[in-house]
Amino acid sequence: MQDTRVIGFIDCDHICLGPRIFDLAYYLVHHLKSVTDDDTATARWLTNLPALLSGYRSLQPVFETEVRALPAAMMAYHLLLADWFMQAGYHEPIAREIQALDWLDQHYEAIQEVLLTGTTEI
Repeated sequence: MQDTRVIGFIDCDHICLGPRIFDLAYYLVHHLKSVTDDDTATARWLTNLPALLSGYRSLQPVFETEVRALPAAMMAYHLLLADWFMQAGYHEPIAREIQALDWLDQHYEAIQEVLLTGTTEI
């Protein structure tokens, strides 16, 4: 509010408390989960990781331990979301989450290498 006018709003529906690196992991995998069956799109995603991390770092420092934890945090996101869908009875999106989790698992070392070195070759 500004004086008596509404100038914006905050939607607190999905606010959670957790490690701050989880926000970055959530953002990164949100763009991955719909393209895990497309080799060109996943290669582009992997290539863009250093730039995304750099952009985040331009506003917020990131420790090396957090960068090392990012691939695991990305996997945790999909696992937790798949569980949430299962508990809520939303069975259709579970397969997409599990497919993305599987892709992350298969490319775990490449993702970690890209994040730590900025090298984008798989």
